[in-house]
Amino acid sequence: MSGPAYASVNGLQMYYEVHGSGPPLVLLHGGALTIGLSFGALIPALAESHRVIAVEMQGHGHTADIGREMTPESFADDIVTLLGQLGIEQADLLGYSLGGCVSLEIVTRHPDLVRKLVLASTPTCRSDFALDGQLAADRMPTAADGEEWEAEYRRIAPHPNGFADLIARAAAMVGAIEDWSPEELRARFARPPSS
Repeated sequence: MSGPAYASVNGLQMYYEVHGSGPPLVLLHGGALTIGLSFGALIPALAESHRVIAVEMQGHGHTADIGREMTPESFADDIVTLLGQLGIEQADLLGYSLGGCVSLEIVTRHPDLVRKLVLASTPTCRSDFALDGQLAADRMPTAADGEEWEAEYRRIAPHPNGFADLIARAAAMVGAIEDWSPEELRARFARPPSS
């Protein structure tokens, strides 16, 4: 299977795309973003050597929201279920921002599923999201970024007027992110050496 598709996953009709062939590489987008906004420029190069599976999580892009609470844990369960349906027993994960949080949940709960893990701009505690404004403005999304995100959402979402609700639900999810110290992260994700 290649190209765009939907899968019935834990009450969702989850949108995903498959590109290329080779070892599976799962792309997990950032919060309020889409496959195209997070990875559009990268997919052609990645698909030269991998079977790229790019997903849009609950309430994002083509995947409609459902009444379920948005959490990295539930998003991780959705990805694991989708990979099971696709017959993928092990994959590399590339998670950007929220997608990185979801990737961390997957590797914590299903370590045998993850061959390699690449995290980009992934927060590991609530303060990483700059909720108190401690990061310089040049590291935060601009108003123009927000306008681009909303325009893309309105263009492809099943419910084009739901962007403000997505932002509110994503903000609630950020507020519930678990704080992990560097020591906890090392302990959580340490793997015994292979023999």
